[in-house]
Amino acid sequence: MKNIKCAFIVVCLMGFSTPVFAGAGLGVDITSDRHELRLPILAKRMLIEPVVSYYESDDGKTPYPVPHDKNQSGFRVGVGIFGRSNLNEQMYVYFGGGVGGMTTKSSGYYGQRRSTGFYIAPTIGVSYAPIPRISFSVEFSEYNEVGEGSESDRTTSKATDIENTLIQTKSAFVIRHFF
Repeated sequence: MKNIKCAFIVVCLMGFSTPVFAGAGLGVDITSDRHELRLPILAKRMLIEPVVSYYESDDGKTPYPVPHDKNQSGFRVGVGIFGRSNLNEQMYVYFGGGVGGMTTKSSGYYGQRRSTGFYIAPTIGVSYAPIPRISFSVEFSEYNEVGEGSESDRTTSKATDIENTLIQTKSAFVIRHFF
């Protein structure tokens, strides 16, 4: 993943002729444990941003109540729609939210859990473009996830239908390159 991020930064630095506040581009979140690809589209007062993200984690041994391994993974596809307000030639604030579909999977000592559903994520951020075509953004989101799925018990092999809700906050540092 580091090679991809380095290549992205090199591509970003290759051209400086187009203003950052118009057009389409490519972006990545470099702070998250989620591998996230963004396709930003800037209009005069809007930012529309399709997003694809994937994460995978191995929490290792969990000591309580019985030592066991826990692995998690997830996939999201969605779009963010944001209003934006220019602060000056190089900065703007954006606010709005993202919606999309998701799937998650976790496994551990006691069994497996799989679910699919949707998310809604109110977001606020600020973006700074020190040079045309490249912007750096900091954003804060609250992800509200709702899903359905199944949970299987390792000891009985019995599957149970589940519904789950998760609310989590997320901060991100996003680099965007505009064509």
